[in-house]
Amino acid sequence: MFGGEEAYKVAMKRKVGPLVHAFYSVATGLYIGTTTTVPTPMGNMDVNAVVGEYKTFGALKLPTKISQSQNGQDVNITLNDVTFNTVAGDAFNLPPEIKALVKTP
Repeated sequence: MFGGEEAYKVAMKRKVGPLVHAFYSVATGLYIGTTTTVPTPMGNMDVNAVVGEYKTFGALKLPTKISQSQNGQDVNITLNDVTFNTVAGDAFNLPPEIKALVKTP
């Protein structure tokens, strides 16, 4: 059980960092959260994240509610809208003043 829902628990060990347990809903197969313990100068800190209320944006189904708790603090994020491919093609071009300073090989 995770977040009040029957879940599959998957242990993930990254090359760097602590062991993370990810949870996936048995009913839907969707990712519903993680738990981990992070070492800090003040000692180990448990970090829990719960995601849910999935909605479809374009071709993707994404969670719109994210709740994270750690060391007695809670952070809640709500997404109302998600858009894709709205950045102009030249948005990352260097300004002329900077481009003049760049040496090309």
